[in-house]
Amino acid sequence: MVLIVCTDDKNGMMFNNRRQSRDALVIADLIQIVGQNKLYCSEYTAKLFDDFDFTPQICENFNNLSDSSYVFIENPDDIPQDITKIIKYLWNRHYPSDKKFNINGFKLESSCEFSGKSHEKITREIYIKC
Repeated sequence: MVLIVCTDDKNGMMFNNRRQSRDALVIADLIQIVGQNKLYCSEYTAKLFDDFDFTPQICENFNNLSDSSYVFIENPDDIPQDITKIIKYLWNRHYPSDKKFNINGFKLESSCEFSGKSHEKITREIYIKC
């Protein structure tokens, strides 16, 4: 399973049950990476795709998906068990957060930077299971 997350520079993901930030070019990049595959996310996260010609699959239990599924998580409480790859977008800023992304057993495979719509620099890191 491929896990997709967005974090600040201290691995923060949420504050007061809300996403820290959003960026349209991150969503466009994510859609390009997913391609013709299905992308699963919560109803809350699906709203990020409203301005795009892309419809994610709403799902509330990500542990029952296949190994080849793409899952976009904004709440670290929802992280599924069988992750083989992580695509992590970093805002390169520090926002207030009360929920953090923590996962071990992965190594950095690649990294690239691009300009976002609302963020001057966004970093996309891809991790694979050790």
